Amino acid sequence: MNNLNSKKIMKTKKLSKLEKRYCSCLMKVRSKKIQNPYGICTSSVYGKGDKIRNKVIECTPHYNFKKYPLKYLKLYAKEKKIKGFSKLSKKKLLPVLEKYQRKKYYKTYKK
Repeated sequence: MNNLNSKKIMKTKKLSKLEKRYCSCLMKVRSKKIQNPYGICTSSVYGKGDKIRNKVIECTPHYNFKKYPLKYLKLYAKEKKIKGFSKLSKKKLLPVLEKYQRKKYYKTYKK
């Protein structure tokens, strides 16, 4: 699935267009099993336009996990150290990721 458009996948207006592209890049690069997608996406998204990422961008609260293939979701869960994801189907993994997402949203926006 190569047509993961950041406009369609990110479910928020709280992120700028550039931040959405960055978050989308993170998910795509994870699928290539690269150890640290953050540097690659910072360079790719911000470096091309001679811009600087001057803050931490919390992508987790804004992902629409239903729109990603299972492969992407499992790699995301592995990176976030979510236990027991490897044998789950997409239908069973989605509630686990959404619970993690709510926890991140609460920490990020409900301070």
